Amino acid sequence: MSELTHPRVTGSIPGPRSRVLLDRQAERESNARTYPRRLTIAIGRAQGSYIEDVDGNVFIDFLTGAGVLALGHNHPEVVESVEKQLRVLCHGLDFPTELKDEFVSLQLSLLPEGMRDEMKIQFCGPAGANAVDAALTMIERIEAFNQNISQPLILKIGIHKGHSIAVTLNDRLDYFGQTVNIASRIQSLADANEIYVSSAVYNAPGVAETLKAHHVTPEQASVKGVSEKLQVYKIKVQK
Repeated sequence: MSELTHPRVTGSIPGPRSRVLLDRQAERESNARTYPRRLTIAIGRAQGSYIEDVDGNVFIDFLTGAGVLALGHNHPEVVESVEKQLRVLCHGLDFPTELKDEFVSLQLSLLPEGMRDEMKIQFCGPAGANAVDAALTMIERIEAFNQNISQPLILKIGIHKGHSIAVTLNDRLDYFGQTVNIASRIQSLADANEIYVSSAVYNAPGVAETLKAHHVTPEQASVKGVSEKLQVYKIKVQK
């Protein structure tokens, strides 16, 4: 298989093979898909900075996997490292490993010297503890930022978790459903630099431990669009 070294378009876009796959995608996937609506190709392979569609057209990939492929597609050192790791451990949740510790150490070492001991790395996951930890950090950072400006900024944070409906309309992605509505209502309960979370978030694994050092007040709240009162928790960040 020849190397991809320059862009090349030999026919119409989308080509016939791409069109078949795009049509099948439209029939079987939701409207939440974004990129193939504008970039009407089906990808066959990639190398470095180039992508080749299934019809043999080659494009420069300015998207780079939504910005995460700093070394381009299929960089040999990345491929070698991934193959090596897959033989050892495919998914370790958030448990520590020697390789993960090495990665964290390397990332922190790249920061300016005065920041290395002040920063922490967050590995995001689907649990509520990640959202709560991020909210606590945002409140702490905004209060520190306000020390140096004349017009202080405020944050009002509300967190809820659950299923939602993703809809694409006029090339815009939006979310709907009761989960989204409840999250919005809970956010409206918060005052300046306060965090409100629903019981679904508060009872999620790791949240209580994350909030141990902060003041938490349980409340029953009536919110628009929900017939019964909601169990919510007000969090005041302790310095």
